[in-house]
Amino acid sequence: MAKAKSQLKHEESTFKTKDGLNLFQQCWQPIKQEKAVVTIIHGYAEHSGRYAHVAEYLVNHGYAVETFDLRSHGKSDGKKTFIRSFDEFLSDM
Repeated sequence: MAKAKSQLKHEESTFKTKDGLNLFQQCWQPIKQEKAVVTIIHGYAEHSGRYAHVAEYLVNHGYAVETFDLRSHGKSDGKKTFIRSFDEFLSDM
């Protein structure tokens, strides 16, 4: 049986915060023009990869999805699950 052709494009990269940390980001896009872009921000002690199934669902319905690992979470820089202030998260967004 032939495998179905993927209807989405997935990319991974990093970006730098104001204070120099590298944050891991992911983007899922439909092959056709998207209706809109949805940004997913994960919760405490999680990472963006936990929402891949949500991203795939949204892409299959015509939306692009952007997400990233908050500082000190997942594949992003920083001591795991530690921040000095919630303002650091807000600045990163």
